[in-house]
Amino acid sequence: MNRVGLTPQQSAVYKFLKLYYNEMGYYPTQREIAVGKISGEQIIPMRRSPSTIHRIMGILQKKGWIEKVPGNARALKVS
Repeated sequence: MNRVGLTPQQSAVYKFLKLYYNEMGYYPTQREIAVGKISGEQIIPMRRSPSTIHRIMGILQKKGWIEKVPGNARALKVS
């Protein structure tokens, strides 16, 4: 699937995924993304509802920026 541009909110979540993986060695859950912290430092604004993150992750997947691997909350492939 062809990649297309991201909104600022989608871009922030995508960058957070990459930073989190580089720091921790595994990808965050949607709840951890909603919190927006890595090692106690606020990286992206906290979101009260994980459903917002769920929606953004679906869009990132549809646009081809990430790939979800079924069966595990942390199983992602980030391009």
